[in-house]
Amino acid sequence: MRKKFDKELYDKHDTDAKVAVNKLFEGSVYKIVENPKKMGVDFLVFEGEEHVAYLEVEVKNNWKTPKFLYEDVQWPERKWKFCSLDKPTIFLMFNIDREFYLTASGVTLLKSPLQMVRNKYVKFGENFFKVPVGNVIFNDVHLSILEALK
Repeated sequence: MRKKFDKELYDKHDTDAKVAVNKLFEGSVYKIVENPKKMGVDFLVFEGEEHVAYLEVEVKNNWKTPKFLYEDVQWPERKWKFCSLDKPTIFLMFNIDREFYLTASGVTLLKSPLQMVRNKYVKFGENFFKVPVGNVIFNDVHLSILEALK
C-alpha cells in the first residue's frame, strides 16, 4: 500500500522547504530551478548552463533535534521513479525546523533494503528504503552532488 497525496501536509511544508533549499544554493556553483512538472522531481540542478542532477526534497516531522537519532533513514519506495532518471537524483531530507538536513543519492536508495513500515499515514504499512545512517551525507548538499556525478 502507498500513502496517498496529502494536500494538508504538502501545504504545511512545501513553501518553507523550498525557501530552505534555495538558501542552501545561495552563492553556489550550482543553480536550482523548480521543476515545472508538478508530479516530477522537485528541482533541476544546473552547473552553468548544463543540467547535471535532480533534487527531491522532504521534511521528516519526527526529526526534531540537530542530531539524527535513528539507525537508518527511510524514504518511501514510491520515490524509486526518481532514481532512474537521465541524471542522478539527490534526495534531501530536512528536520522539522529545516535547520539540518541529510542527503543520499538515488543509487544509494536502490542499494538499500526495502522494508514494510507501519505508520500513521498508511494503516497496514508502506514499503520504505531503509538507508543506513552511515550511507548518508549530513549538511553538505554540494558534496552529495559531487559524489553523485562521479
